[in-house]
Amino acid sequence: MQRDVGSFPLAPGLRAKLIGAGFQTAQELLEIGPCELSKEIGISKEEALETLQIVRRECHSNATKTAAEHEAVGNMQLAVDVQIPECFGGLAGEAVFIDTEGSFMVDRVVDIATACVQHCQLIAETHQEEDFQKSLETFSLESILSHIYYFRCHDYTELLAQVYLLPDFLSEHSKVRLVIVDGIAFPFRHDFEDLSLRTRLLNGLAQQLISIANAHKLAPHGFRDVHPPPPSQTPAEVEINPRKRPRIEGDKQ
Repeated sequence: MQRDVGSFPLAPGLRAKLIGAGFQTAQELLEIGPCELSKEIGISKEEALETLQIVRRECHSNATKTAAEHEAVGNMQLAVDVQIPECFGGLAGEAVFIDTEGSFMVDRVVDIATACVQHCQLIAETHQEEDFQKSLETFSLESILSHIYYFRCHDYTELLAQVYLLPDFLSEHSKVRLVIVDGIAFPFRHDFEDLSLRTRLLNGLAQQLISIANAHKLAPHGFRDVHPPPPSQTPAEVEINPRKRPRIEGDKQ
């Protein structure tokens, strides 16, 4: 399992010890026993055994999650990662999160952000440069949460309206570097008898978002996989899949 150690529901102090000892993925943890883990990070054998049991249980549970759930967690991770200070290799930016599926989980974002801050603190301990220490003064859980601009859209009209207002919002928040739409096609799945209209609206919305991203030098995420249908097909013949773009002639197999 390549799942990051910081994503497991462990006590913050325990996660910090694991990361500090060099453990990065679940696979690295599961390759050792509780006795060895106890010695590696300085905890009791009982705590080590409990930690490994949590990791195994989470990995098993994680394997049963749907692709949509995995993508939602990945989107929340991106909203945190884009804020990592520049001295740590990040962008020191902010994120816009447009949620059409109700997939945004505050508790999970708190866990991800807490682990990210602790990871940066561990890195800063090995670098005494002033930039590292100064950046940590403002890089905190509260700061991360306050710079994820969340918008909930319950149907396609709300999504269209939000995208229409997005350029003005971005002009007022110049540090935004990432726009996430989770997911762009979801509001268009229902209440559309005219598939041709649905396809035109969806593709037009995607192109509008991409234009906004280019104009404001953003990293778009969640809508780049929407493309017009191949010339050999009419829009009504194309079934919109929010997770997969239609195959276009000339694509590699």
